[in-house]
Amino acid sequence: LSRLPPRATRATLVICPAATLSQWQDEIAKHTRPGAVNVVVYMGVRAALRGLQTHGAAKSGGLRDIDPDRLARADVVLTTFSVLRQDIHHAKPVARTVRRRGGRRQKYAHVSSPLLMLHWHRCVIDEAQMVHSESCNATAMARRLRCSLRWAVTGTPVSGSFNDLQG
Repeated sequence: LSRLPPRATRATLVICPAATLSQWQDEIAKHTRPGAVNVVVYMGVRAALRGLQTHGAAKSGGLRDIDPDRLARADVVLTTFSVLRQDIHHAKPVARTVRRRGGRRQKYAHVSSPLLMLHWHRCVIDEAQMVHSESCNATAMARRLRCSLRWAVTGTPVSGSFNDLQG
């Protein structure tokens, strides 16, 4: 598996609570011309693999949903904190070897999160207080994201200092 540096993209990654995902979509549509902004909703590795197992490649987006090139071509990629929490389990690009009965070994490729394969132009964390806790998987994943600019958006007053929000 590749350990290449993240590929640069001009895309903006927006991480928000699941409850505000559709609001982000609506606001982008409301303030832009139709078709002017390519918006992709990223639902995570787990959802893509589950869709592939349930519906097969013909009916689900399958691996297309986790294609880093598809995300890199977008202007805005929307995702949620729950997706970040799940994708932390897909943060290491390693193959796993499992011992089977009879001593046979079988290799399984580990699917890596495409969020970590890209160097984002901008990362916007809506309700940034959600990633304040050091023990939170969403925080761990957000810290691993590579981006040129990080924006923390919150309506909740920051306790402590703004350095608490730095990755």
